[in-house]
Amino acid sequence: MSKDKGTAIPCSGAGATPAASTTPSCPDCVYWNQCFKIDYNGSDSKFITSSQIASVSVAFRLEANLGAGNIVITSIFQWGTVAADITAAEKADTIQQFKAQVASWSNRFNMKIKDPKCGEKTLPIRFRLLWSPDDTADSAPFSVNLYRTYPRAGVTGWNIDIGYDNNVKKDSAWTLAHEYGHTLCLEDEYFYAGVTAATVTYNKADGTNEAIALEPSSPNIMFKHGDTTYLKRFYYFTAIEAQELLQAQSGRNVTCEVV
Repeated sequence: MSKDKGTAIPCSGAGATPAASTTPSCPDCVYWNQCFKIDYNGSDSKFITSSQIASVSVAFRLEANLGAGNIVITSIFQWGTVAADITAAEKADTIQQFKAQVASWSNRFNMKIKDPKCGEKTLPIRFRLLWSPDDTADSAPFSVNLYRTYPRAGVTGWNIDIGYDNNVKKDSAWTLAHEYGHTLCLEDEYFYAGVTAATVTYNKADGTNEAIALEPSSPNIMFKHGDTTYLKRFYYFTAIEAQELLQAQSGRNVTCEVV
């Protein structure tokens, strides 16, 4: 996926629901019942910064489906290195588990979209994973390297390294949900070795930010192993990208907020 200025797409597909809006009353609001997408492939510093880790590149697709009633974040993965002792059934299971863990990020928060002429919509934020080339002909930024076991799962550059026995089968595949967060832009909220003080700053669409001093007092999926608490700040990046897209499409000061 490569960065673009946003394009119109058909308002159809899995997960589409009727938009909670009426027919626009003026020509300036035609876009208000349409659907658009934009691909981001660039620095995570647009959305988040951490004092204990340098900036990295991330990639995802955002669909602002105003006419279908949802916001969808799509990621595309492909196979990289697969160990010789991994079976076809285990590869298929890994894809299934990864897709399920990506979907687990969905429907936890909504996006409130305000247009000064067209009104307001509040749409659910959803996530999906496509596997190349089976699900899509689009290129995959991230490659999944699958081993029988791997000492410490992680995302390095465009590589996601995991072990089937200790990351896919164990802990309800929690590790996959955590590592997926890194491919979006999210950083770890725990101290690395030798670190005793650090902050993570989350940028918001309105130009403000939320700075978190590590380690946080409340566990979450980017902090504590096995925890499935998803916090609002993890979704701020979606509003930044959606707001940029919809301002370009409308030519007005459209605002987006995670609620």
